[in-house]
Amino acid sequence: MDNLLQNLCALPNLEAAWQRVLANGGCRGSDGISLQRFGFDLIENLRDLSHSLEHGYYHPYPLLRFPIPKNRSSVGPFAGLPVGPLDRSTVKPPNGQTVQPPPGHRFLSVPTVRDRLAQTAAFLVTKEIFEAEFEDVSHAYREGRGVKTAVWDIKEWRDKAKGKKQKANSKQQIRRQTMNTQKPFDLKERTFQFALAVLNWAEKCPRNFMTIEMIRQLIDAGTSVGANTEEAEYAQSDRDEAAKLGIALKETAETHYWIRLFKAKYNIDHGADLLLAEAEELKKILKARIRNLRSSDDEE
Repeated sequence: MDNLLQNLCALPNLEAAWQRVLANGGCRGSDGISLQRFGFDLIENLRDLSHSLEHGYYHPYPLLRFPIPKNRSSVGPFAGLPVGPLDRSTVKPPNGQTVQPPPGHRFLSVPTVRDRLAQTAAFLVTKEIFEAEFEDVSHAYREGRGVKTAVWDIKEWRDKAKGKKQKANSKQQIRRQTMNTQKPFDLKERTFQFALAVLNWAEKCPRNFMTIEMIRQLIDAGTSVGANTEEAEYAQSDRDEAAKLGIALKETAETHYWIRLFKAKYNIDHGADLLLAEAEELKKILKARIRNLRSSDDEE
């Protein structure tokens, strides 16, 4: 438990959590601090959060609660109108009646940036622990899974019970539509951003007779991850897609190795830990995607 708490409070973990929170966007919470404002003094804010988590006096702030249209295309005089920070899903006024949102609206409760960061940091250090306990049929509270992937599985089981088989190209299209709607599994964009980060990091590496070849190998591997992932989208079969993603997985592992070697030999920081963490995440995602593709191919 002590190691888990240390990992939770570690600055590299909080920095990785910040990158996710920043990518997800969102408005300010009840403390009035936006993502932009939190990022102005990021390191100091992360250290304060780390200290409060480590010493046990962290407490989440109340949620900011306001009505939004049930249908995002609808408009009305109450659209986006904040009700105020509340720490309960409903409020009991003096007359005993429950506060209801305006017609056609629902309440949205928003945590503060600080609390979203703490929740994400806790998720990063515990997800592998809980993932090992999940059944393959579990879709809730799992990265890259949700209602749409559950519906896809149910539809597949239903078709099998009826003795129907989906065509390979239809299954592949449904799977891509499902996976790509999940932000963490948007592999094309994620591996593209990873390649850009590797290129920017490589520009800051020292140049000498030993490092020139190392930098070339790093760039080749780092950019090949996205290239093979992009190519996999146009694979002709599940087996073909798994093969191309397998190459991307190997290139991700090689990228991780070169960054780790540079950091150890030349004591280079400037974002190395974030790149290493992202490489680890990509390896896990690619392994899971390949496993699912091979399992589907075996069933056919």
